[in-house]
This record gives sequence, structure tokens and C-alpha cells, in this order.
Amino acid sequence: MQNYLWLGQISEPQLIGLECYSMLKADLHSLDFVVMRFLTKLFRTANKDIIDECRSFCNYPLPTEMLEIKSNKFCKKIKCNKSMLRYFNISVS
Repeated sequence: MQNYLWLGQISEPQLIGLECYSMLKADLHSLDFVVMRFLTKLFRTANKDIIDECRSFCNYPLPTEMLEIKSNKFCKKIKCNKSMLRYFNISVS
């Protein structure tokens, strides 16, 4: 049986550690561009609607969507860790 890479395994390494940074919109779009370019070649189409439909069918979010989820989890964890907040003198509302 052959091992196949799933799309999530391809783009996940490029997101490691980015959840703790605030990034510019241009940086976020560049992450999406790499994935969209790959999918354009994979599905042999330049139609964004078709690519989005294939992504939704495969349940594959764009890197910006994955990063938003990871950032929300990171913020929840750091808000719960009171000792870390006190050590770095961070006030969270």
C-alpha cells in the first residue's frame, strides 16, 4: 500500500509557531498564494470558485484559516496561564 501525503500535511509545517505573531495581510496572503498555486496546478484550473469548491469538499482550509484557529487557541491558553502573564507583566482584558 502506498503512502500518500494529505494536503494538510503539506501546509501544516509552514504554520508552526506563527500563531503567536501578528502578521501583515500581505504575509497572510503569501501563505495562501502558495497553497492556491499548488491547487491550481493539481486541479488544472485557474477558476477560484472551482478550487474553493474542491477545498470545501476535501475539508481543507487555507493557511490563513488554519492560522486563525491556532491563534485563537493560543490566546485562550495564554489568558488561562496567570503566572506567565505576571512574569511578562502582560495585562489581558
